[in-house]
Amino acid sequence: DAPLNEVEKEEDDITDILKLLETTFEAYEPSSNHFDVIPSMEDITLSCDVIIAAGSSASSISASDIASMSSKEVTNCLDTLGHLPWTEAVIVSIWNAVKAKITKFQGTNMLPVKRSEMIQLQNLLPAVASEDPDLLDMDRKNVDGISVLGRELSFVHSDVS
Repeated sequence: DAPLNEVEKEEDDITDILKLLETTFEAYEPSSNHFDVIPSMEDITLSCDVIIAAGSSASSISASDIASMSSKEVTNCLDTLGHLPWTEAVIVSIWNAVKAKITKFQGTNMLPVKRSEMIQLQNLLPAVASEDPDLLDMDRKNVDGISVLGRELSFVHSDVS
């Protein structure tokens, strides 16, 4: 009987501790209803800071989410957006949303995507190459960016050698 009493006492002690923890958490909960309902994505305006904080999971945002961002935010976030692991299914729509927000990518007469932009756009480069190849400045001085494009194309299309 003694071991059984000890087990029952331990169970009672654990129950008391759990009740104490429950009341402790309730006492320190925020006193607002902000946490009752998760806001809809339509009610959220994305910023580059939010995308950076989300890390690679930010690749789940849509082209319409990017379209709702300000041009300045998209421009400031170009490197972050370009390094997200986009799927092949969305990469073209993401590129089109980015291009629509950045004025210099809308004119083909200046070959606006040079070395630094190629490096920033990294994972989006296959979409740039397939949708807007006339934007890419393939001059020898941009060889670092061109090599990024080659590397990304080999990842996207394993048959490219």
